[in-house]
Amino acid sequence: MTWADLSQYPAALLLYAGGVGALAGDRYDNLRAVVLEPHLLYHRERRMAIEVLNAETLMDPAQAARVAGLPKTFAPMSDRLATDLRPLVADVVPDEARFDRLFDRFEYLLGLVYLDATKAAWAPTGRFAADQYGTGVDQVVDAEIKADGASWAPL
Repeated sequence: MTWADLSQYPAALLLYAGGVGALAGDRYDNLRAVVLEPHLLYHRERRMAIEVLNAETLMDPAQAARVAGLPKTFAPMSDRLATDLRPLVADVVPDEARFDRLFDRFEYLLGLVYLDATKAAWAPTGRFAADQYGTGVDQVVDAEIKADGASWAPL
């Protein structure tokens, strides 16, 4: 990661807006398109957008914690994305608690898709990992998978 990677921030906002919007409308077909189809040229290499445009790739959390103006939280870039995104999707998701649940759900699913698509040993997390907003997204998704099995909507 370099400071120049922050130039990708507007594209990350667009990715997250598309993901949160797809989840708000229960449009998993749109979510699939948002997280799997976009690619970009990154350091002269064609990459999946989700490899580059996630909160942890934009800036390492330890480095972000030292940057003035970013929240001093577990996942400062994730929190900054949520703060900047909230007013942009307010017409679609006016309720703040629902927005927090959808945002955390998107980041959680983004991490799962990242693992599956890249076969990496690491995946980006986000603010959901500390559950600082009390969404319990990991438990919610686990319960959905147990209840729905192979018919779970995101599959």
